[in-house]
Amino acid sequence: MKKGLFSILVLFASSFMFAQSAKFIDDTLNTAKVTLGQVCFLSANTLELINATSSETDAYNALYEHGIVHKGNIDDPVNFAQVSSIFAKTWNVKGGLFMRLTNRSPRYSYKFFKAYNLIPSYVDPQTIPNGVQLLNFYTRCDDLYGVKNDSLGENE
Repeated sequence: MKKGLFSILVLFASSFMFAQSAKFIDDTLNTAKVTLGQVCFLSANTLELINATSSETDAYNALYEHGIVHKGNIDDPVNFAQVSSIFAKTWNVKGGLFMRLTNRSPRYSYKFFKAYNLIPSYVDPQTIPNGVQLLNFYTRCDDLYGVKNDSLGENE
C-alpha cells in the first residue's frame, strides 16, 4: 500500500515539474525578443546548476557565479553574438585561437558558430533572436556538443 501511494505521489510531483519545463518552452517559443533570463535558464539547466522549477533570476545568478555571464538585467534582450558567447561557455567549445584568447567573446563565438552553420548565414550578430531561433540554436548546440561538458571543470 505504501509503495502504491508513494508511486502516485512521485508521479504527481514529476508531472508538475515537467509542466513547469513545458511552460518555459511554450513561453520561449512565443517570445518575439529573447531575454538574457531565458538564455540563462537554458544554459544553467544544461549545466545542471538549477532545477526545472527555478526562476530565470536563479539561473542568471548561478551563471554569474561561475563567470559565464557578465553583469546585466535578465529582462534585457540579447543578440546572437551574446547568445553565442553564453552557449560557447556552456558547452566549453574550444573554437579557434582568438576565441580561446578572448575567453569565448561574443564576436569570435558568433563567427565560430556561423562558420559551422549552427547560426543561419543570413543572421547578423546584432540581430535579437526570437524564441524559435533561440531554441533551434540551442538544440543544434546540444546535439553537436552533448549534455556532458567540462566547462565547470567537474567532468575531467
